[in-house]
Amino acid sequence: MYDLVFIGGGLSGSLSLIYLLKELGRFPARAGTDSAFSSLRLAMVDRDGNFGTGFPYGHLAHPMFLLNETVRTMDVCGFSDWLVLHRDRWLEMLQQNPHAAVRAWLQINWPALSQTWQDPADYHGLYLPRCVFGLFMHELLCESIERAQQASKVKVDLVAEEAVSLTRVADGSLRIGLKNDCVVPCRRVLLGLGSLPSQPAPHLKGVLGYVHNLYGQGPDSLRACCKSLSGRANPRRVAIIGSNAAAMEAIYSIQFDREVSSALDEVLVISPSGSLPDGKPSQRQPAFEARRTHRLAHNGTESSADNLFAALLHDAEEAKRDGYTSLDYSGAADDPFRLAFTRLSADEQRRFVECFGERFTTLNRHTPPEYVGAAESLKNSGKLRLVRGHVTAIERRGADLFVIADAANGEQLRMQAAVVINCRGSGALSQTSDPFLRNILKQSDIARINSAGAGIKVTADFEASPGVFVMGPLLAGHSSETDHIWNLESAPRNHGLAQHLVAVILKQILQEVCRSTGKTSGQD
Repeated sequence: MYDLVFIGGGLSGSLSLIYLLKELGRFPARAGTDSAFSSLRLAMVDRDGNFGTGFPYGHLAHPMFLLNETVRTMDVCGFSDWLVLHRDRWLEMLQQNPHAAVRAWLQINWPALSQTWQDPADYHGLYLPRCVFGLFMHELLCESIERAQQASKVKVDLVAEEAVSLTRVADGSLRIGLKNDCVVPCRRVLLGLGSLPSQPAPHLKGVLGYVHNLYGQGPDSLRACCKSLSGRANPRRVAIIGSNAAAMEAIYSIQFDREVSSALDEVLVISPSGSLPDGKPSQRQPAFEARRTHRLAHNGTESSADNLFAALLHDAEEAKRDGYTSLDYSGAADDPFRLAFTRLSADEQRRFVECFGERFTTLNRHTPPEYVGAAESLKNSGKLRLVRGHVTAIERRGADLFVIADAANGEQLRMQAAVVINCRGSGALSQTSDPFLRNILKQSDIARINSAGAGIKVTADFEASPGVFVMGPLLAGHSSETDHIWNLESAPRNHGLAQHLVAVILKQILQEVCRSTGKTSGQD
């Protein structure tokens, strides 16, 4: 019987396990429960064996793909220090990679990389390859486990298998069903699953020319599709649905793959905004001021979720109109937003999270400047075209695909393409195709969807039901007295919430240990 099983080997679950092991190492000497703690059993279950990394930073993270945040933002658990200590190793790994995008990244960033010999802080403004952060997290997790096990503090098993079910038995304990038909009994579970998979498209499964998940299928799938373009007549067009992170990686992949880029005539990006994320501040003077949000924050009267978002939206549109970027807007709006949000009533804060959280995230979206450079190169060559519209369907006619979208003016657009790349992001939790999530959401004594419809309903201590804890993207839409979560793509936010959750779980474990040894925990 495991005391705790982490389902998902990604960032949120791994940070939680790392902190739990760290804290367990401090407790025995203080509580006098050495032998009891050494009998604790933990496990981490991950479908692909990406322990510490998950999907974004794991084995499918090609060295060409970059973090969506700078090292300064990603500096959790000593990442900056690790970069300095292991500089030769990870830099050599990149230098030995022949891909054109990797070589271009090294060339663009070499002045800063060289300067880090004198000042490690020069890493802070870089958007490093995701695989570097993945290497750091994997090694940190493995070292944490090894250190804890050598000290006989706890036993940790890493299980490379897919969890497909979770059920509660009569004594209150839990049973995790694996795809290989094995069953893992445990006292508690931490659901550290990543972002939801894209909404399935069964009618396009296996169709040459359709890439449903660039993250999961990798850049080679894009190349295989685009190879078919070279021998065909018009349209030699790639249609990308969506314009956020995955879309920018698709554009980056196309720009730096000569075989792919030469085989096509047009890259069509279709999204509700009809625009791409910004990559850097505008440097315009004077600096942008989020005047309406600032006035709302300081007007001395209680606001509402509706008028707070209206102020944020007005300022974002004004920034765009006046030639500022989303990074200019984010920097100016951050402090007044925080002040205005704290002045909302609890009900209005919850309403903001549930109704406007996702749209607020979109106002602040950004991307690595290297991705923006790739998009500008495609645009300058006449190959990139942006279309504003809401995609409603993808149809197949013979060898061609047709993307159907509703334009902002009400007109229906029908765009033919030889290749379609789905970059729309996560699907709806209520319609998820993930077998494990479908299983647990059928059982009200395990988990339920929260009122925002974006994640799993949890208590202030992130407990979905007794012994079932949630961390990571599945907390989206959660609002409590202490935490308001509409986006958990942020490493620092995961870092902070993981520490809170570890304290909750550790208190439970300590109480159990003390009951079994007849000691008192000395904890509140």
